[in-house]
Amino acid sequence: MFRGILGVIAGYIVMGVIVFAGQTGLWLALGESFAFKYGAKEVTTAWIAVDLPLAFVAAILGGLVTALVAPSPTRRPVKALAGLVLALGLGMAGAHLLVDGPGGNGGEPGARVATDASGQEAQETEAAAGTLDMWQAMQEATPPTWYHFTLPFVGVVGVLIGGCLRRCPPLAP
Repeated sequence: MFRGILGVIAGYIVMGVIVFAGQTGLWLALGESFAFKYGAKEVTTAWIAVDLPLAFVAAILGGLVTALVAPSPTRRPVKALAGLVLALGLGMAGAHLLVDGPGGNGGEPGARVATDASGQEAQETEAAAGTLDMWQAMQEATPPTWYHFTLPFVGVVGVLIGGCLRRCPPLAP
């Protein structure tokens, strides 16, 4: 049982490290113009097209690490990681929907919100675009609502595939 819990924790950490390293590398290599639509906090289709496969690969490796750390003929640790990914992912998606609403981070959908000298929130102009660092971008990024609900399922499928890479019953011909 201890190895099962350790396997789930190790798999989840591997997933987080791979996603963080991959997104950081993308940001450093391609910058804000690749990640955001010009003058907005909306994530580009190109970023999503790269981020979903990155999350899928991270989930596969997380599932594989779980299966390697906690070998089990029933694959319970891998299934537990898949359940954790689904529960946390859907919980976070629901939280995004409740806090941000379907349009994004509050305010006008797609517009960055800045605070002026008097403390009032004002919509940034396009001229101010290109000023975010990676940490601000992570906080302000607004992917479409469907993305938040798709990501947990991509993770579950990846984890289960990764768990099968270690030892999986062969498919019937």
